[in-house]
Amino acid sequence: MNKAELVSIVSDKLECTKADGSRAFEAVFDALIEGLVAGEKVKTPLGTLKVADRKARTARNPQTGEAVAVPAYKTIKLIPSTIIKDKLNG
Repeated sequence: MNKAELVSIVSDKLECTKADGSRAFEAVFDALIEGLVAGEKVKTPLGTLKVADRKARTARNPQTGEAVAVPAYKTIKLIPSTIIKDKLNG
């Protein structure tokens, strides 16, 4: 499912135009991003999103075997909600 399909579903559920559905969709994701950038946990019906730190490490180039330094970085971690787990597992 891509963004256009999600916007279409949101528009249908809200019984509004695709433009209004797109603005609602964008507003929700902007709020999620703002919360994550601020370092907050974001709880949704899908699960909890939180920022995780990855340590710097050394990796290997698979073609040459050469060592490559991978700097520390931040990523997003999703902890699925029990609602989603139950639906996925029947």
